[in-house]
Amino acid sequence: MHQLLKKQLKKHLTDYELFSLSPNMQALLRTISATYEDKDKERQYLENTIELNSKEISVLNRVVKDKNHEISNQLLYYQQAVDTSLLVCITNVLFFNFG
Repeated sequence: MHQLLKKQLKKHLTDYELFSLSPNMQALLRTISATYEDKDKERQYLENTIELNSKEISVLNRVVKDKNHEISNQLLYYQQAVDTSLLVCITNVLFFNFG
């Protein structure tokens, strides 16, 4: 019998009342116990699924952060290249127009 069901029955019934239950009531308690056990298994499965998904999301989040960092560095490199090109162009214009 499921532990929670045992606890609930002990809270509300004496040992004598528990052992004196009709066969129909005993069958009902077995069904309830089986339902509790099924729900425990289902909950455990869901908890494991959530944990696995959480780990997968953490890994993917790390990949995204790393890629974002890489792209930011590339963007900075290209921005510096554009700035340098612009400076060279301005210098050439000034040199050839006023030089």
